[in-house]
Amino acid sequence: MPRINSYRAMWTSDTKVGVFKFLLESGIWSDEVKVNSPEEFSVIIDLLRNESPVYFSPGNKAITTYTEPVGEGE
Repeated sequence: MPRINSYRAMWTSDTKVGVFKFLLESGIWSDEVKVNSPEEFSVIIDLLRNESPVYFSPGNKAITTYTEPVGEGE
């Protein structure tokens, strides 16, 4: 699963659709990942801003971290 090095995010208030693109460790941008609620958009932004490293699975468009100790306190 490739690591996300950076990202682009856009929320369109008139259509209520969020769009993400991820620059992967390979240097290639991912396909667009669309979300349909401000809550989901907010959760993804929070994950991208506050967790490291973060990975992207192109097949199911999952955004994930790997095992972290409980109470890490980032």
